[in-house]
Order: sequence, then structure tokens, then C-alpha cells
Amino acid sequence: MATPGSVTQEVDTDADDLVKLEALHSHPLYNLPTPPLSDGDWLLKVRTKKKEEERSTQQ
Repeated sequence: MATPGSVTQEVDTDADDLVKLEALHSHPLYNLPTPPLSDGDWLLKVRTKKKEEERSTQQ
């Protein structure tokens, strides 16, 4: 049996943590489908350099 704080106990704990983390990420509630972005969701869209250049020339 491993003594508290030994390398063997740390490896076992890390393996247990990894198994729990994998189970969490494979759970259906963690992997909910995201709805598509609509045209009104402008906060979540990424601006391209081309659009930024067009805006700077218009001002």
C-alpha cells in the first residue's frame, strides 16, 4: 500500500481525475447543440479586415 504523499498515490489520483474529466466532457448536457447565429447577433460575429477597411474609408 502506498504511503500518503507518495508518487504512486499521486499517479492514481491523477488517473482518477482524468477519468472524471473525460466523463464530464462526454456527458450529453455538456455537449448541447448551439443554435446558428442570426443576422441580429452582431456581437458574436468576427469582423474581417476588409470590412474594417471599408468602414474607415467611409468615415
